[in-house]
Amino acid sequence: MTDPMDEWRRRLQDAAEAFRPDLDAAELAATSRKRRRNAGIAGGLVGVAAVAVALTLLVPTMLRPNAPVLATPLPVPSASTTPSTSSTSSSDTITVPMDGWKHFASKEYPITFDFPKDWVLSGLIGRTAGCSMSGCQLTLSPPKGSSVTPVVLNRNGFEANDNVTDGFYSSPEMVAAIPGLTGWARVADGTARPIVLARSRAGAHGWDYFLAATSDDGSVESTAIAVGDANPLGDRREALFSFGTALDNLGGTTSGEQAQALLMILASARPNPDYHPTMPVNGVLAQFDSMKTPVLGAVAPDASWRTLTVDAAGIRLRYPDDWKVSHDAEQEEWTLAAPSGYQLRVGLARDGDEYFADESDSSVVLGTVAAAPATADAATDFNQPVVTLSGPAEIRWRNGGTDVASAYLALSRDSRVQDLLHFGGHRGVQLGGVGPGINPTAAELDQLVAILASVTTS
Repeated sequence: MTDPMDEWRRRLQDAAEAFRPDLDAAELAATSRKRRRNAGIAGGLVGVAAVAVALTLLVPTMLRPNAPVLATPLPVPSASTTPSTSSTSSSDTITVPMDGWKHFASKEYPITFDFPKDWVLSGLIGRTAGCSMSGCQLTLSPPKGSSVTPVVLNRNGFEANDNVTDGFYSSPEMVAAIPGLTGWARVADGTARPIVLARSRAGAHGWDYFLAATSDDGSVESTAIAVGDANPLGDRREALFSFGTALDNLGGTTSGEQAQALLMILASARPNPDYHPTMPVNGVLAQFDSMKTPVLGAVAPDASWRTLTVDAAGIRLRYPDDWKVSHDAEQEEWTLAAPSGYQLRVGLARDGDEYFADESDSSVVLGTVAAAPATADAATDFNQPVVTLSGPAEIRWRNGGTDVASAYLALSRDSRVQDLLHFGGHRGVQLGGVGPGINPTAAELDQLVAILASVTTS
């Protein structure tokens, strides 16, 4: 009886030979060293050599199909750790140990995948793991200091304009089959297509790698795909996704020894049996939980609170001792971070940026700050004359939903709300809670309101 892994190894080796240039092992090693010294140089010969090496990777035939769905990536239990790839006698074989890799699965995404423990996932925002009406995007980045390009998982949203399209990669070509992985590329597909590891030239940057569906003749047909036992594309547009690199957009490299893990990440993709994305209600997809409306005065500064003075804006404010302040001199911005990670940002107006009033603001006024009289421009576009607002700064509250729960300072008139304020003729400044990506705790929300209420002109 033929060992499936031996057959997989043979097919990969055959595919490797089809791409392999006429180079010996010493020349390949020299080429790899040149690449590491200057990652910005991407010669055609180097790219092909790197692919030839990559093709000897052993892609696992099954990656924990019954693993529990996790809201965030966690270390894979040792009992179900993916076996390491094994070496062969070929001098070009790259061994990519997968012991200790993390396993990503979320009900919001149609696939699961594995990744090295020192790679970082970003985009897991709110209770929908970063998904909005327009779609979702997760970025998996290598550790700091690595030249390897990130991997991006895009998923369609619920709006008419697709977030995932088939035209991102030009002239894609197959690199290797992925055993046991099939999917769908068209609404009319009646039979699942093989899903393969494919590549496409990214100009002078080298090769992009990604998952793709094949056509009947075995060529790469679509890089916007869906997976599952039945074709979901007829009534589930949100099932369409893409998974791959984007060198032109994100930079980096897909060649060299460090990049071999990237191919294993892509090849580890499997259908998520628990894919059940959050659905919109009345055309709204709530990413964040609603919170109880804060009460102005529920918290008051005491002797332990510190003082932040922003001379350029002509203001000072008080904040709790366990909120940490950082200053970005280049962006001219101060960040006050609560223990949970929720942030209040104080940002100065920057030359060249436009700050128009908002006519669709859903916030409500909690109260005003008598010690902080301000002015603001309520124009909503370039064509409107300057409309000056003045009065004590308002503390406005917007509950969680499509955005994080927030409180901020503003001035308003009728339906217009302007959060860029001027205090005593100084530079404009914005003060408000921004998350990012999380609601504050109930206690932090009360503190946020108290911080805003403490603002005085200096």
